[in-house]
Amino acid sequence: MDWLHLFLKRNLKIAIRKSVGVSWARSRGLNKENVLGYFSLLQNILAELHLLDKPGNMFKGMFLPPACVLKGKNEKAEYKDGIPPGSIIFMSQKSAYVTTEIFLLWLRNHFAPRKPEGTGVLILDGHSSHCSSVDTLEFVVETNIVLLCLPSHTTNYLQPHDRALFKTLKSYYYDPCNCYIRMNPNRKISTLVFGRLLTKAWVQAATTENAISGFRSTGIALFNPDAIPEYSCLTSTFDQQQKYYERRENRSTLSQPGCSHWQEIPNPLEKAIAEVDNNRGLEYK
Repeated sequence: MDWLHLFLKRNLKIAIRKSVGVSWARSRGLNKENVLGYFSLLQNILAELHLLDKPGNMFKGMFLPPACVLKGKNEKAEYKDGIPPGSIIFMSQKSAYVTTEIFLLWLRNHFAPRKPEGTGVLILDGHSSHCSSVDTLEFVVETNIVLLCLPSHTTNYLQPHDRALFKTLKSYYYDPCNCYIRMNPNRKISTLVFGRLLTKAWVQAATTENAISGFRSTGIALFNPDAIPEYSCLTSTFDQQQKYYERRENRSTLSQPGCSHWQEIPNPLEKAIAEVDNNRGLEYK
């Protein structure tokens, strides 16, 4: 027990956690059909813009300054104290989540001014705040921005930030927060000190190495659909196979009446169902 106590004291980041299974939506959203369809669309866009043979124009390993959404009505000048240079703050009265209005403001004031000349490709998840506004769609057309939405529930493998930035950023953000709490036991971490704590984590996490790793591991740059491992789609494949065999077990059969030993006659739909399943990558036996 003494050894365990000292070990935990030396490694404060170790914590007891319950295992959490993959969500139902993610297990079915991340399948080969969706992944291959996304990469096919990405390849067509990059080829049309002549970016496949010019990776330097597609990605340079640079991060945009962070954009922070804070819950509240009015922004105070103190909220920007210590935040990373070039960062922008948005206020939202209901919650600290991105809305259609906030996303459009981010496009106009944060992304578009930093976009290189010519047509740019912005890869993002398909949240309604990103692609449901007519004003947003009109703006991206006017400014030569192509929006490419990731398939639903696939960001854990297809989103560069999920693969290379978020986990590292959270880890580095934990350290200054923990230090602040120990130095100020009677205070809470508020929006007034958030910027300084974020900067300490941002300068360590937002590195060129992490940026390159994120785009490489998701197969964007260099373009490589094989970067997504086969096992990432095993859950959805297994689910499809289970449904297939359940359908076979429940399939009705016809029998010859008046015979002591009945003979099974294949259902007329059996061949058609088998052909559909074969097209989906399931072997019919």
